[in-house]
Amino acid sequence: MKMGQCLNFSPISIRYFGLIAWPILVCSTLLTCFIGILHYDTCTSYSIVLLLLTIHFECLILALVKQLTSIVGGSCIGYALVAPAFESRDNGLFSNSRNVQILSQQEAYDSSQRCTNILNGLERFMANNLIDIFACDYSSTGIPMNFVDTKLKTFFARRTNDGRHYDTYFFYFSGPTCDNGDIILSDNQKITLNLLFQWWCENESSLTSRLILVFDTFNSHKWLKQIRCQTFNNSCKPSVFVILQTFNRQKKMPKLIELGQVHLGIFTEIWLKLNMVDETSTTNHDSNASWRANHLEPKCSFSYYYPEFNFRQPSSADVDIYLNEHSFLQRLHLIYHLLTYIPSLFIYPFLYIFNCIKRWRFHLLAPRVVDTYHGFKLFVR
Repeated sequence: MKMGQCLNFSPISIRYFGLIAWPILVCSTLLTCFIGILHYDTCTSYSIVLLLLTIHFECLILALVKQLTSIVGGSCIGYALVAPAFESRDNGLFSNSRNVQILSQQEAYDSSQRCTNILNGLERFMANNLIDIFACDYSSTGIPMNFVDTKLKTFFARRTNDGRHYDTYFFYFSGPTCDNGDIILSDNQKITLNLLFQWWCENESSLTSRLILVFDTFNSHKWLKQIRCQTFNNSCKPSVFVILQTFNRQKKMPKLIELGQVHLGIFTEIWLKLNMVDETSTTNHDSNASWRANHLEPKCSFSYYYPEFNFRQPSSADVDIYLNEHSFLQRLHLIYHLLTYIPSLFIYPFLYIFNCIKRWRFHLLAPRVVDTYHGFKLFVR
């Protein structure tokens, strides 16, 4: 039984270790300082030096554990859906009509090759960032509604091996869209933002998990304002955590599309490239130059309550498992719960004010790049 509990705990052991060990280490450091103050009158120069060294090393351990809790992300699962979108030569934009378009053999081959490259790049991206791959689907003849309905509902309901909801659900789409951003399907139907989030809010995962949407389409930027204002679905709870990463076209883009120099997949190629390179070799200037060189402008929108999102915290059962696995910690159950319960009584009255300030600060002073703590970043502007 103990081995099974340990195996269930292992996928999130590093972050949970830091979150559970943090109160104990804080208490230990405070006790060291308190004992040093009590024996101040009898201290010698050597004991003072030893006390300072002890406090210094304890603070270093505290900083290390705190860093682990902040940079080690939670669980994430990804799903990619790709469909061909063809240019309309008459208006220089992607065709939103449902009329049949006759393509040459070379055009069909190029479109299929671009979609294959997108899927291969996304599979490598998710594998490198330890993101569980739900599926990577490609349809050359269009996407039927019943397929998307079943697939997305199954994806949103997927859980980890230990029965928990994933902290992050990553959904990528590239394909044809309407002028208002709705996804065009093959059976004369479309997926609206309202319908997409209706599927999302039907699952319990929407209560604590976040949904990251990365759309490589020319009209998905029309959804940005709706997500920011949360006007997409009244059935969703107000504090739903949603992100949309897409792009907007620069003024030269329609002419370039008409000439056949720009197509879907360029945004994904740049986005994957910026997220696959070493963090130390990437600067804001380099990323901005990559977008400008391809006449693209990255856009990212966050739901109003997104700044309050946090990775799942260890439950009481997780704490008991951790303490029972170490014999010298088995007697600390009561002390640990006191260390976590008493401070929460003082913090709780100010929690609402803190969250309000956190939301206002994030939306008013949004950073250029947002780290998801899953190995990849989102580009706001």
